[in-house]
Amino acid sequence: MTKDTEKVLLKLYRAYTERRKTLPKSQAKYFASEDVSAALPGIPWDDVREALAELRDDGYIDLYMMGACDLFPKAIEYGETAVERGIDKALDVWSKLH
Repeated sequence: MTKDTEKVLLKLYRAYTERRKTLPKSQAKYFASEDVSAALPGIPWDDVREALAELRDDGYIDLYMMGACDLFPKAIEYGETAVERGIDKALDVWSKLH
C-alpha cells in the first residue's frame, strides 16, 4: 500500500471511529461520497479516487459509484493496529541505532 493510500485509509478509519459514537457499525462503516470528502479535507478528489481504487483492489473497501464506499473488517483492523505498527517501527529504528 502506498503512503498516500495508507493516509486515506487511516483518515477514513478515524472518521469511522467518530461515527461509531452515534451510529451502529453497519451504518458507520458506510461512507457516501460526501462523507468521504468530509473525512479527507484538502486531498484532491482525483487522489482520493486513486487511493479508493487501490484500497478496493487490496480488499480493504467495497467501492461504489460516485466514490461511496464500505469499510471491510480488514480496513477496520488495519486502523486499530496502526498505533502498534508505529510503535514497532520506532522500536526497530531505535534498536538499530543503539
